[in-house]
Amino acid sequence: MPTQGFLGYRIVRDQYLNGNFVSDRLKIPVVNSPDLELIPNSSPSPQGSIVYNPVSNSIFYSDGVNWFELSSGGSGGGNTLGYSFIKSGPDMSVPIGVDTPIAPWIATPSPPYSTFPLEWDLTTGIYTANTLENVSFHVCVTWSPGFSNAGKRYIRIQYRPNLSFVWSNIKETVTQPDADVNVVTTQECAINARLNFGDSVRIVCYQDSNKIVKLMAGDQSSLCGIKMIL
Repeated sequence: MPTQGFLGYRIVRDQYLNGNFVSDRLKIPVVNSPDLELIPNSSPSPQGSIVYNPVSNSIFYSDGVNWFELSSGGSGGGNTLGYSFIKSGPDMSVPIGVDTPIAPWIATPSPPYSTFPLEWDLTTGIYTANTLENVSFHVCVTWSPGFSNAGKRYIRIQYRPNLSFVWSNIKETVTQPDADVNVVTTQECAINARLNFGDSVRIVCYQDSNKIVKLMAGDQSSLCGIKMIL
């Protein structure tokens, strides 16, 4: 049978064998996410290649430099996926007057929680787009009681373009803690963002009270949204 190959490709053409019809079959390489990052530096160039990534259940195409996600499986169907996770670890200390990234997050048990292995770094709380996409971010947090009811509380969704080191606010909500210092204060912040390959988003908190305060972990603080590949 005629075959041709590149990075694991094999095309088997239509033909009749002993009276039986054999249909086209295209076999493409299966590449896990750590290996996918190395392929752009390989030789020959992967331009025009496609691979399947079982970690994200997605098919990727290469322009010779970057990999772009073409299709995904999972919740939502088609090119739309949803994610949902909660704050991991103990309650998080938030110092005075410092943008503090909300992290780490956890996506277990799954279901009901889920994440995107190639985009979300749950340890740092940074989302990095791997294709042109629209993504929604909806964070809900609970400020711990018993610390201070002075000052204000801020939740900021921040954006960093590809190859940049600078974070900028794209959405901010501001609230005052409950007058009763022993009552929790809840706060939300949400936005839809259009991202190019390599662009990043993170969620930070900020407070200007008279002492260190805390954000509650577990199901008291959550982050969810939807990604649509364009």
